[in-house]
Amino acid sequence: MAKTIDSIVYSDDMNEVLGVESKNMKTARIADGVHTIGINAFASCTQLEEIFLPSGLFRVKMRAFANCASLLKVHLADDMTYLKATWFKDLPKQYELICNEKSETFKIIKRSMKLKAHVRSLALSYAKSEKIKQVQSASIDALLSSLLSKVEGSFYEILSARKTAIVVLVQIGKNCGSFRFGTDSSKWLSKIQKIIEILGDQEKEGAEIYKELKESKLTLSELTSAGYVYTSADASGNFNLFMRGTLKGALKVTGSNTFSIFGARSIGYNASSCVREFSSVVLGAGLEKIEATAFQSCLKLSSITIPEGVRVIDFASFAACTSLTSISLPESVEVIAAYAFQFCSSLSSINIPKAIKRIGGNAFQDTNIANLGAPIHIQNDDGDIVEFTIKDSLAVENKTLVYATTNIQELVVPSGIEEIASFAFRNCKSLERARICEGVKKIGSGAFEGCTNLREVSIPDSIEQIEDFIFDDTAIVNLGKTYRVKSAKIRNKGRVVDFTIRDGFAMQDDKLAYVAFNKWNLLLCEETFVIKDFVKHIGSLGGSCKTITSLFIPASVVSIDFGALRECRILFTIKYGGTMAQWKAIEKEDGWNLDVNAKSVKCTDGDVEF
Repeated sequence: MAKTIDSIVYSDDMNEVLGVESKNMKTARIADGVHTIGINAFASCTQLEEIFLPSGLFRVKMRAFANCASLLKVHLADDMTYLKATWFKDLPKQYELICNEKSETFKIIKRSMKLKAHVRSLALSYAKSEKIKQVQSASIDALLSSLLSKVEGSFYEILSARKTAIVVLVQIGKNCGSFRFGTDSSKWLSKIQKIIEILGDQEKEGAEIYKELKESKLTLSELTSAGYVYTSADASGNFNLFMRGTLKGALKVTGSNTFSIFGARSIGYNASSCVREFSSVVLGAGLEKIEATAFQSCLKLSSITIPEGVRVIDFASFAACTSLTSISLPESVEVIAAYAFQFCSSLSSINIPKAIKRIGGNAFQDTNIANLGAPIHIQNDDGDIVEFTIKDSLAVENKTLVYATTNIQELVVPSGIEEIASFAFRNCKSLERARICEGVKKIGSGAFEGCTNLREVSIPDSIEQIEDFIFDDTAIVNLGKTYRVKSAKIRNKGRVVDFTIRDGFAMQDDKLAYVAFNKWNLLLCEETFVIKDFVKHIGSLGGSCKTITSLFIPASVVSIDFGALRECRILFTIKYGGTMAQWKAIEKEDGWNLDVNAKSVKCTDGDVEF
């Protein structure tokens, strides 16, 4: 039940403002304890002039103050711990924040450029600092324009202007640097002249240029632009970037040969947008980390130089660099994170540093690395110390086969393996045959899921557990044998069941676990998909039945599990081989028809609505 106090409607627990009883209120005082102002809570309160916000407020939802044209005064509690300018984005531009200047709230406001512009005592200093920034920006813009106008191949852009510093990107030919200038304009001329002198030397190597910049005490800066800056390499397709901090991808560079980076401490998660067009990347000394997805999908990248000092190759940092054939990692590298080189289909050579402590899951999956050499001891994603190796295109941790590194047509599981990991060969379209050796006790969930060309598989008698959906969406029609294994289903975990694949149906005892082979799995199924009458219980149809539009359920079925048809999102027709009374007698869990479009079942004597 909602509660109304002084025309403001609150949730029953008084945690949220839901709305107002009258749109004609002039003053709104929100009760203490409220932490949320809901969507449209005060929308169109056109006569509302002032509002008092409590200390515990930490969320204001969309359009909470929409069309409040008269709301010019916002009173804030003294001890607010959280405050965002976006809360007031729908208010008139001249709205005023009112609070005690000795309060914690006031300290929060002073740290926000946007908020302090709406506090009377701070607005003047804010406006003054904005004016100073404008004047500084205009001054250095004029100076750069004057000095660089006669320098061939030059380019500049002011990346940011603050009261304390201005950051400028300057490029001459292949050399480009991000520089920080202080507020003392008397020093600008000499600094810019020195920058032009150093960057203008096109004969020197990037490392020499970087050394001169440091020796000249020119302050390099991080690329701080709020948007994208577009530039290009020289006529030879080469580009040298001098900066500090993290390369975050604010720079868009057109080029074809080598992109060299000097001074950066880390390569950020979206740096690939900077180097996407280049075939070669050189990372300079001082680099410590290559962050997640830094060079992901740089399809033209065929060569990269990584300096000593880099400790981390992060998550998917080189994933899908399909032109990368080899890579040399410095001995300082300690971590190669999960998926770091996944889908680097041309990568056939990589060295593993002696200091390596961790190699994440699927780091070399779908590459061209067939062998890694002697086994190494690392920490896996679960924190366990394991012996890791790649041999004959198979990555192994201790006695577990974790994935294939290359696109294999035939899998022969080597002796000594006791487990095939979950999703080990998932979506391996090239795999046609799999021979699992004696000694394997467990096959993890989804291990061969999506291997649409997998037609033949042999399972040893040593198998003890076959988890869910391991052969879902494959081309396996019959296993030819039944295996006594432990069920992986949570409700029946550990119970021994008979597992087999018969006519494309993966069966656990007489329950349909999923459809392993569906002849329509790549086409829109306009015919009726028929469940065989040896099925008594339907657990799931699985992912290979996403395209069926019509389904026949035989009268042999006595139960249907929750979510049994959840992958069949375009299923419009369900037919049943028995009567309406028989259909109603089937034990059906709530949500058995989750996500399907069908609204009824066609029985032999009529339709039953869901």
